[in-house]
Amino acid sequence: MENSSLRTPHIILTDLQRALLQNPRDPTLLTSVADTLGQIGQWESARVHWHQLLIYHPRNAMGWLGLGHANVVLGDFANAIFAYHRAITYDPRRADAYSSLALIYHRQGNAADAISLYIEAIRRD
Repeated sequence: MENSSLRTPHIILTDLQRALLQNPRDPTLLTSVADTLGQIGQWESARVHWHQLLIYHPRNAMGWLGLGHANVVLGDFANAIFAYHRAITYDPRRADAYSSLALIYHRQGNAADAISLYIEAIRRD
């Protein structure tokens, strides 16, 4: 039996991608592949997989949140803001979407909206 603690993200990614070939619309597999790609720093590929998830499951709040994170890392703040708003639309309980959106606004100097979103994130947490 293989010790799972010895499995690197690259090995896990290979296994996930193989499974995804068999079931390309599976939201759990798409999420896992995108997450793992992000963990190993392949953010452009992660963004592609988040987009793929959202093509098949457009109301998936986790997909929008992941896409937002990938966009932030890639410096695409306009699309990150859009993605975080979508995550909130499809699951308004996601405190992490509010706080991620607040962080962008804070960095852009929009203190009033950032504070409002941070307060909402705390409320939802």
